[in-house]
Amino acid sequence: MKKILDKVLLGLIVLMLFVHVLILFGVIPASIVWARQITDQSSLIKYESFAFIVLLIFFIIILLKIRFLKAGKNNKFVNIGVWVIFGYFVFNTLANLASRIVFEKLVFASFTILLAVLTFILGKRKN
Repeated sequence: MKKILDKVLLGLIVLMLFVHVLILFGVIPASIVWARQITDQSSLIKYESFAFIVLLIFFIIILLKIRFLKAGKNNKFVNIGVWVIFGYFVFNTLANLASRIVFEKLVFASFTILLAVLTFILGKRKN
């Protein structure tokens, strides 16, 4: 069961990475994300690049936690990283729920709740 949850979590993060790339290239309108704070191309690049890099770091930390990548003796760092990811997704869920954009509130909040739950389950797992 845990391998399935790991794959779902990783798959969802890959999906989020892909969505951010699509937003960056204008395939998905930027008006449905970031509570409409993106006012120009410079802001779009800044926000989306930040989101992409953060998610990529999360992806690597999760790969370390599930032991797909070797962490060496840094298991404590990896475990702390998983709880930071959980906190990020909880905060992101609250921000999405506070958004005035209905799509962000319904779709992205639901998505980040799922990510938070999966990350919580991963964090509770013993190494």
